[in-house]
Amino acid sequence: MYCSTCKRDEPHHPLSKGEQQQLKDDSGLKHTGNYWACDAPGCGTLRTAFDKSPFYLPRKLK
Repeated sequence: MYCSTCKRDEPHHPLSKGEQQQLKDDSGLKHTGNYWACDAPGCGTLRTAFDKSPFYLPRKLK
C-alpha cells in the first residue's frame, strides 16, 4: 500500500484491537476496523484500504 508519509509503497498491517482502541480514544472515531498502519521503521502513518490520506494531517500510531 502507498504511504503518504514515506511517499512510496510500504507494507502495512491492519490495526490490532489495542491499536483500534487507541485510535478511538485519541480521535473520537466510532469505527476503526478499516484502518491500516505503515510498517516502515519509524513511520506508523494510518490509512484506510481505499484512502491513502483519510485525515487532514497525517495521523500516526503512538
